[in-house]
Amino acid sequence: MPLAHIDDELRHPRGTAPWWNESVYLDWTDNDATSGGYLRIGLLPNRNAAWYWGALVRAGEPTILLIDDEVPLPSRSDGWELRSDGLWADYTVESPLEHVSAGLESFALAIDAPEEVDRSPMLGDRVAFGFELDWFTAGPGVYRWPAVAERTEAPCRVEGNVLLGDETMPVDAVGQRDHSWGDREWFAAEWTWTAFHFPDGRHIHTTTVWLGDAHLSFGYTLADGRYHDVHNAAMDRRTPVRPDGTSLIVNGESMEIEPVGWAPAPIRDGDRSARLDRALARVHHQDGTVGVGWWERHHIHTG
Repeated sequence: MPLAHIDDELRHPRGTAPWWNESVYLDWTDNDATSGGYLRIGLLPNRNAAWYWGALVRAGEPTILLIDDEVPLPSRSDGWELRSDGLWADYTVESPLEHVSAGLESFALAIDAPEEVDRSPMLGDRVAFGFELDWFTAGPGVYRWPAVAERTEAPCRVEGNVLLGDETMPVDAVGQRDHSWGDREWFAAEWTWTAFHFPDGRHIHTTTVWLGDAHLSFGYTLADGRYHDVHNAAMDRRTPVRPDGTSLIVNGESMEIEPVGWAPAPIRDGDRSARLDRALARVHHQDGTVGVGWWERHHIHTG
């Protein structure tokens, strides 16, 4: 079973591909999936820019969304701190493979109709948004993907505070973090990604990438203190993202994904566009248990 090495937690030498990217992604979800959020820092040194995405989803409330794809790169080659007008963000490895933290001070948009984020500019009410959060690895080490991609993933416990306007919201949650580096050509393939956590301590992470009519699946299930590779994670590519969810089969076990709220991210490059439809969700396992987490579906727009 592949596990990450301490060096995997570091920044990596950049490659030569135009879309070479190094990113960290972190999320959190409360125990009933009525509140959760995520952040992603993507460094694109060959495009001389960083992308920062942050979101907060609460059942029955507007989606809080921050999408800034024109942030200056970090001033330090070994760090993740970002600064621009109206935004400060950082990510720190406090203890390699065990504990990381992330902070944000910014403004975001409160959006009533997140399905309309493809509009430029996005429409919503401006609100102060930030957090100070810590992620503690919940598995026996950090899972490392097979050699097809440079990527690590880990289920976590998440603690800290989220700030929204004048409100401070304590966080005691489950979550996920990942770190990847390499060529990320957003318009070359479509995929789904999931990370779900169950009250009995099980965790399931899957990624399925479609290459023409074929697909590849990666990920893990974590049960009884051990990671187990995911060899097949089936979700119909032709099925659109629906408000009422979709089905997922992981290593022969069926689940129903129930979205609670949405925080999508639009992606643009000239006349090309794509979108990550991202949902805070519950997942109903065939054995009757209910997990919580995040589900992502990447679409390339055509025509």
